[in-house]
Amino acid sequence: PPSTPPVGTTAPPSGPGTGETSGAPAAHNPQLAGEALNRLKDAGFVDVKDTPANGADLAVIVAPAAAVGGDDPGRTNNIYLSLARSLDTGDDGTVMAGNAAAAQENGAIWALRRNDQTAKSVSTVDTAETPAGQVAVVWALVVEEKQGNSGQYGVTGTTDGPLPTLPKETP
Repeated sequence: PPSTPPVGTTAPPSGPGTGETSGAPAAHNPQLAGEALNRLKDAGFVDVKDTPANGADLAVIVAPAAAVGGDDPGRTNNIYLSLARSLDTGDDGTVMAGNAAAAQENGAIWALRRNDQTAKSVSTVDTAETPAGQVAVVWALVVEEKQGNSGQYGVTGTTDGPLPTLPKETP
């Protein structure tokens, strides 16, 4: 049952605009998506060709090439995990790609693989700087899009192997 605040106090705000969410993904808002894309472009984080008409169906996040440093690497890695989960809720597949250092302690891939919630929906590849790793990134996107399965690919730590198994085509 809902609790009543003590006399002389008010309940904290809830609902739209307060940061409180129902846990369900937000509906796609093309205007907000366009504004977010423009901000990322203006900040130099993305390179946009032409004018995208719709949101992307697949996403690749490039992990930092080394373990996250500083006083609170967990906080920084949580930003990457939040980005990965947010992208994944609105697309057909998300892969975080990086090198072996990103899969070692305090690296973004390491953090993602240790987070069960995120690892169940977002794939990782820790050999993206190699030709085989670049193939693994593309194949991981195919597996996510066609089967809805995520996987952890590469050679560092516990992985599902160097490459995903591609789905069989059905006529």
